[in-house]
Amino acid sequence: MVRLFEASYLGLEGEDILDEANAFAHRHLLDVKGNAGSNLAELVTHALDLPLHHRITRLEARWYIDAYSRRKDVNSTLLELVKLDYDMIQSTYQKDLIEMSRWWKNLDVMMNLPFSRDRLAESFLWSVGMTDELLYSYCRQVIMKVIALVTVIKDFYDIYATYDEAKLFTDAVEGWDINAVEQLPDYMKLCFFALYNTVNEFAYNVLKEHGFNILPQLRKQWVDQCKSYLLESKWFHTRYKATLVEYLDNGCISIAGPLLDFHVYVSMTPRITKEVLDYLQGYPDLIYWSSMAFRIVDDFGTSEDELARGDVPKAI
Repeated sequence: MVRLFEASYLGLEGEDILDEANAFAHRHLLDVKGNAGSNLAELVTHALDLPLHHRITRLEARWYIDAYSRRKDVNSTLLELVKLDYDMIQSTYQKDLIEMSRWWKNLDVMMNLPFSRDRLAESFLWSVGMTDELLYSYCRQVIMKVIALVTVIKDFYDIYATYDEAKLFTDAVEGWDINAVEQLPDYMKLCFFALYNTVNEFAYNVLKEHGFNILPQLRKQWVDQCKSYLLESKWFHTRYKATLVEYLDNGCISIAGPLLDFHVYVSMTPRITKEVLDYLQGYPDLIYWSSMAFRIVDDFGTSEDELARGDVPKAI
């Protein structure tokens, strides 16, 4: 019944039989939970709390190891192998985090941005949630770098920069000229250098591995990202209250979903093609609607704090 309940979340719109299966399984699991043994009741409670399809795979694996070890029919050999596998994978994650911590410390962008959030550990958890397989270590590093930089850049657009300063940074990113750093306020200079060098490094690695220059496409992604922040900055400084449609059209970009999707593709695919790059940069429905869902879920979690500090109105 738990497996039926979990599978029902994979239904698509119009698959009414799976909606019925969900309601059926949910009702019966609630009925049996109180009468089941402790191990089975734990499994049922866990499933009802949040379906497997909505969880982070590696965290779920860690929970299940503990749950399985308490079963009376546990296979000790299988359990030992699973623990060894988990420890080996965790060791790789730890190496990724150590390397990225060293990179972040060497950048030292937080030195001039004490108002910004330092979110490297959270960025690491994001990366594992998106790509947990061992062979995608480089992809996880790219995700961590993108999220860490996006967080810092968004914070000075939202919290610290005047509109004119925000526009200067946007123009510098659009021009992609290192000499433009001289026009920036001091607190932005190091951050622009960090972004410039990191993105150029991404492009260099792709050129080296695939013989394909993606720097123009990467620049466009970051320009679109900064322009979405600039528009929100304009709304804030002019006290303009955007309509819900205006907010969401811009918000599905500012949430950084398209930016992340693009970087994931170029850092994990075995063969990059111009057709796919063009497809991704056209913001197809696959990217647009997943980013829209990302935007709304993020607003549910952060809007209260952001509104308290005077940010623009959110989707809520």
